[in-house]
Amino acid sequence: IYGKYFAQLGWDARLDNGLRMHVRAAWEERLPLSNTTYYALFPSKNGLFTPNYPVERLDVPFRRHRAALTTVELEYQPGQRYIEVGDRKIAIGSSYPVLNIVYTKGWNKVLGSAVDFDKWLFSVTDNVNLKLLGMFRYRLAAGGFLNARSVYLQDYQHFNGNQTIAATEYVGSLQMAPYYAYSTAASLYWAGYTEHHFNGLLTNKIPLFRRLNWNLVGGFNMVYISNRNNYQELSWGLENIFKLLRIDWVTSWRQGSYFQTGIRIGMGGLLGDGLQGRNSATHR
Repeated sequence: IYGKYFAQLGWDARLDNGLRMHVRAAWEERLPLSNTTYYALFPSKNGLFTPNYPVERLDVPFRRHRAALTTVELEYQPGQRYIEVGDRKIAIGSSYPVLNIVYTKGWNKVLGSAVDFDKWLFSVTDNVNLKLLGMFRYRLAAGGFLNARSVYLQDYQHFNGNQTIAATEYVGSLQMAPYYAYSTAASLYWAGYTEHHFNGLLTNKIPLFRRLNWNLVGGFNMVYISNRNNYQELSWGLENIFKLLRIDWVTSWRQGSYFQTGIRIGMGGLLGDGLQGRNSATHR
């Protein structure tokens, strides 16, 4: 948590069928925040709050600074089909994946800006309907910094971690990773998020159990920055529990060595999918 004064301008446009452009320019003044009280109605045993900065990446709070940023994002889905209603077009989907590329420039000495970097991110996202074999969903990404002369933590490439029992977005998050342990300004990194919904392919073969209509789901997520900095996790679970819930058993590894195992509970099923949104995968 930190303080920020900012001004931002944005422009979005559809350039062609299936092609969209997003342009943003921002000026920010960022300042660290300190806890002003440690009082709590129900204090913990150690009696302390964690700092407001990510202790996985910083030993002390970041320095107050200004940042001038521009971002250009292109999103393209080949084969996109539309329905025309008057002067509007309504997208009705495509059988091809969504391609996305984002380029962010940090401008040094512009309006007092102290940042100086060039960052890129390319991703491919798709839901593949395998019919009787189920549904396969994935998001593959690569990115890095072409220039990292002056990069503050806010501008690192961040990955969605999770240290609670509540599951985060399945295709776009690391379910058991510390929140900022893999935030990076490296020149190149790779990330992948996958899951397969068996949709009764296996569970329908089990007598009595199939009456519950609970379906098996499996997933694998990873981030690779270097041989000394990487993370993988494998999950198996059941979804459509009471048509609403999903429970996953997740095992994770860091640098090729076992890290931890745990349970994540989220939305998954006829009702759960609608509540969480199938296409909300994010990558910060």
